[in-house]
Amino acid sequence: MTKNTKECEKLLAKDFVCVTQYVKQSQMKYVGHCATEIEFKSTANMLGLDIYVFNGTQWTKYNSNSSHLTNEAIYLQNCDEHFDVAICVKQGDKDSCFELCGENLSLKKHHMRTRSPQIQKNAKQTVYSGKTNYSFSMYLRQKKNQRNTTKYRTKMVYRQNIKFNKTNTYKKNLLYKEQKKIWIRNKYRQDETYQKRLLEISKSRYKENKCHREKVKEISFIKYNQNISHREKRKQMSIAKYRENESHREKVKQISIAKYRDDKSHRDKVKHLSRKQYLNPQHKSHIISNVELKRQEVKIKSKEFDFVVAQFLDKVKEGPNFVCCVCFRLLFKHQVLNCRKDSYRKTKEMSLIADKCISDDYVHICNDACITPCNLKTCRNKLYICYCCHHKISKGQMPPESSCNNLTVDDIPPQLACLNTLEQHLIALHIPFMKMLALPKGGQNGVHGPVTCVPANVVETCSLLPRKILIPEKDKFPKVVYVKFDDERVGMQKRKSCHYPSSDLAGSTPIGPEEERATVKGVADPLLWSAEYLNLTISTFCVAIGFQSAT
Repeated sequence: MTKNTKECEKLLAKDFVCVTQYVKQSQMKYVGHCATEIEFKSTANMLGLDIYVFNGTQWTKYNSNSSHLTNEAIYLQNCDEHFDVAICVKQGDKDSCFELCGENLSLKKHHMRTRSPQIQKNAKQTVYSGKTNYSFSMYLRQKKNQRNTTKYRTKMVYRQNIKFNKTNTYKKNLLYKEQKKIWIRNKYRQDETYQKRLLEISKSRYKENKCHREKVKEISFIKYNQNISHREKRKQMSIAKYRENESHREKVKQISIAKYRDDKSHRDKVKHLSRKQYLNPQHKSHIISNVELKRQEVKIKSKEFDFVVAQFLDKVKEGPNFVCCVCFRLLFKHQVLNCRKDSYRKTKEMSLIADKCISDDYVHICNDACITPCNLKTCRNKLYICYCCHHKISKGQMPPESSCNNLTVDDIPPQLACLNTLEQHLIALHIPFMKMLALPKGGQNGVHGPVTCVPANVVETCSLLPRKILIPEKDKFPKVVYVKFDDERVGMQKRKSCHYPSSDLAGSTPIGPEEERATVKGVADPLLWSAEYLNLTISTFCVAIGFQSAT
């Protein structure tokens, strides 16, 4: 066709500009394509013979313009969208044929295109029976596949039947099973879309189907243990993913930490391997260099304000909720470590000190009264010990801050808990004197300078109590109480502006109800004075020398 373009261009359809375009864009090179007039004409010229095509009503002759190589011709019959070989023809208006179909059976074996013996056999059956055989024509086969695909997608019952049949065939027919596996592997390697879809299906099935997940794990373990090449490949993939994927790296770290904490056999195994690997000089130098590098990085970053603040916030984010089992102090998480009693059994002295010091009084065990979720589950669920007590016990020494050294803070007895500040000073063995200053931040007070503790003579105080004071009747409670302090500087300014009702009260300091409050039966009232309060006040700080009646 390309060599005889002038002759072929006369038969071209309007959709094509030239013969070259027709050859490239048409489907003439595919089996099952319905031939056109230009193709019949070109075939007749190439073979050097005439081609006759019967369309159901009449014959169409395609002459060969080149020299005829034979006196015979090709006879074809147009059957819808494909052509079959015409074996015999009728005699005009008669019902009988020329009986060529019985004499020239050899013509049934010759076809214009090369086909397998099975396809030729199917072609013979098609000629004899007149039934459509889809394996004979690729066009019809594709058309049938397309119809089946549409039916598979739209009709659920048909789809379920196909799946059931395919599954049974896959289970029972080993040859079909192996062929299917090979076909899937080849398609998985070549088709990226199919590869992605299969991966998504596999991931979703692995997450949702527990039996499938366990089965895949078992197969993977067996393959990893037996197949050396597969094991090395998985190791390299895991190393690469750990290096490149940050989220995967953090996830693996958390899993490793949890497994090391919970699984004792795994922990012992890791320790043994770590000690064994540390004996290697190269590995040892590598570990030391990494530690030094990390320390240098932390030292450099410690000069940055943001880094220091971030570290501080990370350390105090859980609050001082961890109790040391030796000194009973409330500490932050970074200030304590897990207390393992077995680690203090190395020597007899260490064991005795640990048994004496370590207490489980503050270990919390959740019960029905706990709030869900329990706030103490993370900080009081087991024994914790501070680093100071841990180092002391490890050396076989008693921790100086241990609660066993009579450092336990006991509850205040109810007889002393009800005392006010004045009454506490009265019975105190030592009275502390200190200078308190308000700190610039935090709303707390701080001690400035030394603290002086003055011993008090409690025996002398008790001998003076109770002081008997005559209290007027209920309607004649004192309006002002005149007292004389041992220290003349106390109340000096008030005495200067005071007018004494009698000369006996000279030098005393008047104290009104608005300056001191007394409590009678738990009710505060500035107009009432109790005898007990007056006795305590007079005995402790001053000597009452009189009072002025309210009337």
